[in-house]
Amino acid sequence: MSDPGTVPIVEGGRQMSTRALMVTSAAVTGAAGIALLFAPGEVYRLAAGAPASPATEGALQLWAAALLGLGAVDWVGRGLILGGIYGRALVLGNLAHWTVGALVMLRALFDRPGVPGPWIVTAVYGVLAFLFAGLLRRHPVSAAAALLVIPLVTACSAGQAAPAAPSPRYAFYLHGRIVEEQGRRPIDPAFGAYEYDGILDSLRRAGFTVLSEQRAPGIAIDTFVTRVTGQVDSLLRAGVPPEAISVIGFSRGGAIAILASSRLNNPALTFVFMAACGPWAFERPDIRVTGRILSLYETSDTLGVSCAPLFERRGAGSVVREVPIALGLGHGTFYQPRNEWLAPAIAWARGDAP
Repeated sequence: MSDPGTVPIVEGGRQMSTRALMVTSAAVTGAAGIALLFAPGEVYRLAAGAPASPATEGALQLWAAALLGLGAVDWVGRGLILGGIYGRALVLGNLAHWTVGALVMLRALFDRPGVPGPWIVTAVYGVLAFLFAGLLRRHPVSAAAALLVIPLVTACSAGQAAPAAPSPRYAFYLHGRIVEEQGRRPIDPAFGAYEYDGILDSLRRAGFTVLSEQRAPGIAIDTFVTRVTGQVDSLLRAGVPPEAISVIGFSRGGAIAILASSRLNNPALTFVFMAACGPWAFERPDIRVTGRILSLYETSDTLGVSCAPLFERRGAGSVVREVPIALGLGHGTFYQPRNEWLAPAIAWARGDAP
């Protein structure tokens, strides 16, 4: 199973991973930013063949600040799923920077055609603009599927029977509120550390292509429900069977999963609600969860309780199961990839009994 951060950009039969592209962009912007910040006059003299005025040096240092900022964002985003609807703000920001920069440098070429500096900068900006444009137009699922054709063609051309490629399974993991408020590895004084990355790694080791986005602080729940349902719809439109898609949510992430289940209204999709149910859902008659749904809750938890009242008004064709867990850890049961909840969640996402 490929790492989501290495989904390929396919251009004319050649491949470049999104991770490599983001690292390259971060390296180029970082190096250029450092050079312009600490030696703006020298860089200008090399590029333009003339000394820089104090105002020009100041402008170059402001440009350096922007480049360093973009480089930092690209470096942090190197492991994200990018392409199509995924990470669109990050991809669009890079595309705008590299495209506008390339056009500006083209004008510099006409003004000073004999100076080599603008040619080099224009080439770099043009290549990166081209790659980010390709990334924006390509959905990561369809790009990954394109890779599966390569071993099939190779085997058939050699007169061999092509091995049957296992159908990929996609798991959306929606984290709890504490990750929004405190960062990627928050620590609760009562429940301990929330091992967000450890949970994602556990799902990947189970064979899933994991789709998970760290939500921004204060994001409206309905905004993220719309995002998740759009991502699921995108997979379905790309030809992924609904039985291969699971949405797993804990606490506030579980609330998002509940609302997504009601909105998508597809009994073939799989959902796992973990410590997600409570009066907020029971008192909303407009919520009608639909799908293959597993509820997991800790019996000592006061924040997330049994989903039985919610399941009473489930959508047509839905299959529901519930598994209580009794570790005595409250809400913190789901903070770490413990086998007591992870095993039934993985089994359910694979289409098996919990």
